[in-house]
Amino acid sequence: MGLVIALGEKSLDRIPETTNLKTLVHTREVGMIPFVELEPTDHPLAIEQTQGIALDRVKEIAGLLLHAE
Repeated sequence: MGLVIALGEKSLDRIPETTNLKTLVHTREVGMIPFVELEPTDHPLAIEQTQGIALDRVKEIAGLLLHAE
């Protein structure tokens, strides 16, 4: 099914608040995870979703999520 990351109510160091980010959830065929599209804003995650994200940044976010309390 793949990796699903939810940044709803959890705040992480070095990532601005995500609680009020507006999203569109696009459902797909049965067995596929939905596609979550962030509303275009100046939030770093929205920018990275539209402009791309460097592998080092992916590793940084994964590290924050894996070591969050």
